[in-house]
Amino acid sequence: MRGIAREIHFINEMSRKLRFAPPNYPLHITQRGNYRQQVFFCDDDRAHFLVLLDHHADLRQVIVHGHTLMSNHFHLACPLKGDSLL
Repeated sequence: MRGIAREIHFINEMSRKLRFAPPNYPLHITQRGNYRQQVFFCDDDRAHFLVLLDHHADLRQVIVHGHTLMSNHFHLACPLKGDSLL
């Protein structure tokens, strides 16, 4: 039983904390490349990402208010609608 309790404690420490996300309040979402490596290598990569973003935002009914695409990361401003971003 002691080993199980230790494992449960470890799982609780590793879980993500709840995020403060009231409905219709814009969230700042960012994603970086591993070890800050590049994720966009040319303008075609950025264009393809925006096509995919538009497609999946439509599927999940997410409105993207703004975006910034850098070479090694991106930023999005999106309001939360239901569980669309969770």
